[in-house]
Amino acid sequence: PSTPAKIERHIPQKHLTTPQKSKVKTLKRQGFSATEIWKETGVKKRQQNQVNASISLRTTPRKRHRRGKINDDTIQKIIKALEGHYNRRTWSWEELRKHFRLDCTEATVKKTINNAGYHKCRACQKSWINKDQKGKRYRWACAYKKWILWQWKQ
Repeated sequence: PSTPAKIERHIPQKHLTTPQKSKVKTLKRQGFSATEIWKETGVKKRQQNQVNASISLRTTPRKRHRRGKINDDTIQKIIKALEGHYNRRTWSWEELRKHFRLDCTEATVKKTINNAGYHKCRACQKSWINKDQKGKRYRWACAYKKWILWQWKQ
């Protein structure tokens, strides 16, 4: 019979404090290696990985490397069209897409136009004219009905 090998007791990892976690995340974002972070903070590589795995996508923005489906010239044409006649301003995203023969979805058209700083909204309702205002407008129109161009220019 042989004597069993000495069994080493498991030593649990100590929990990191919030400032330690924050420092590890900051150093990782700044491009420090695991060894450099360990020397700076004393946090082992395994714990660093656990801490850095919790970095959310919101704090590290994704980089997109594809071009937009609508080029800048087309965006300017769309904006010019929308700034023109009232009927064009009432077009839906689908109608805009069809009119400019765009190979994308309505959501893409909307997102692109919104990113350019233009947003659709419902027009504010104009207030109705009451009887007093109607009478004043009528009297004013009757008083100035026979004026000619040079009188208006004065």
